Amino acid sequence: MAMAQEPTADSLAVLEVTFWPDFDKPQVLVLMTGTLPSDTEFPAAVTIPLPADAELNAVARVTNEGMFDDIEYTNENGLLTITAPESKFLVEYYQPYEIIGNDHSFTFTWPASDLSIDQIIPRIQQPAAANTLSTSPPAIDISPGQFGLTYHEITSQPIAAGEDFSLTFRYPQVEQLTVAIMDETEPGNATDTSAEVGTDVFPLSVTENSIPSWVWVLGVIGLVLVVAAVTWYLATRNQSTRPNKKPARAKPASTQKKNAGKKFCHNCGQALAVNDRFCPNCGTKQK
Repeated sequence: MAMAQEPTADSLAVLEVTFWPDFDKPQVLVLMTGTLPSDTEFPAAVTIPLPADAELNAVARVTNEGMFDDIEYTNENGLLTITAPESKFLVEYYQPYEIIGNDHSFTFTWPASDLSIDQIIPRIQQPAAANTLSTSPPAIDISPGQFGLTYHEITSQPIAAGEDFSLTFRYPQVEQLTVAIMDETEPGNATDTSAEVGTDVFPLSVTENSIPSWVWVLGVIGLVLVVAAVTWYLATRNQSTRPNKKPARAKPASTQKKNAGKKFCHNCGQALAVNDRFCPNCGTKQK
């Protein structure tokens, strides 16, 4: 990015340097969080030395509201010059480690420069898959941090202009990256890039793209419930709209014989009146 000429800051009040080896790629992610002195006139140009093999990942200003990458900087000949609009900034870069025997080894060097640091605070995040980690100089504190990962803190110290500083850490080779292990054991812990930069936060570059397994489980359960509800609705709807069977029509009473109420001669069959005692045809006396 193009950068206008600004007053140059020649010191930092604090430089927190956190190392995340084998985090999301087989390298060391270095996070530098710098704080300028309170009497600094802003915007101010700050020059940070970078290793020759550093792969710059992010540059951001840091506020109480979060981290923002709308900061101007140049990166030339191993010198990263930032135009800091306020007191706090973040620099991230990846750097390869060495493989020595069965170990990974990394040495950080702050070369002599015109920038002085009132207090440099180094911390190393032990890879989740590593069962041990050693440092030189020795760590003054080893304690768990976010997600239960172990952090090794080195004694803080000032660095005068023209002085250099270095530290080395070493740990057994690991087969799985920390972020992959966290995806398996800590579902739902997404990157929080709005938190204050420090030991226990994710870098700007890390995002959580995987879908936790419990989301899939809830999705399947929800689908089953939807299918069951639709099936029940259709079944009850069909039952309510099905026409009722017509009641069986009652059989009509037996039809009376056409000749009911009439009399006939038992001898010749002649029809008789109700009061006839003798057949008018054959004269036979009726029973």
